[in-house]
Amino acid sequence: MCVDKKAAGDACTHGNQCLSESCWDNICCVIGNRIIFGNYEQDYDTTNGKEPIEWRVLDKNNKGQLFIISEKVLDVQSCNTTQVNITWEFSMIRSWLNGYAPSYNNVGTDFTSDNFIDAAFTAEEKAKIVTSNVIYNKSNATTDKVFLLSENEVRNYFANDSDRLADATRYVVRKNAIVRGSESGVSYNGTCTDIHCYPYWWLRSKASNTTTAHGVMYDGTIRESIAINAKPIGVRPVLWVNSF
Repeated sequence: MCVDKKAAGDACTHGNQCLSESCWDNICCVIGNRIIFGNYEQDYDTTNGKEPIEWRVLDKNNKGQLFIISEKVLDVQSCNTTQVNITWEFSMIRSWLNGYAPSYNNVGTDFTSDNFIDAAFTAEEKAKIVTSNVIYNKSNATTDKVFLLSENEVRNYFANDSDRLADATRYVVRKNAIVRGSESGVSYNGTCTDIHCYPYWWLRSKASNTTTAHGVMYDGTIRESIAINAKPIGVRPVLWVNSF
């Protein structure tokens, strides 16, 4: 279970956000709270380095492990570059998230040196990430450190459409994600400057037509027929992480 390692105080928390791993105590283990873990380019300015990633705690178990999702949409990727009958197992997005070799995906792309997990986490941080059994249909599963929510999970862990809304980082907006601004409406050209810019984001569940996949739209509703080779779709990674 989550245990007290440090008394929570102003130096440890701000609102419901835990400011560092040293603060992952009972307060930070509360479902719905935020933790800071890893770093990723978010402000579209590489000269100032990567920014800390904020994660929402979706669940916890009796092993002291937290199930977390990025609070913001962190990147834009296709589920696959070709529109073929494919599942999560052989999708490019799975390989990109985890840094897999060409044999892991349908089109044979090598992600061992260009991937999310290595860009976002140090070796010490990666050691904290749990290898999970990721079910992608009723009878099949993969083992991955980083993955996407399923349709059932996104319905279970989020209260409603509004709860599923997620801001795109400036990096994601500038990569031409399809976003809906909170004031200006839909933007396709990387120019959303509203306080909130909400993009589509992928789920790992396939639709009945396996050349399409599920995703969350910019209004928080779930769409079941996004072409897997669609390019401007956002990514909200999820993972289980040891909290101590």
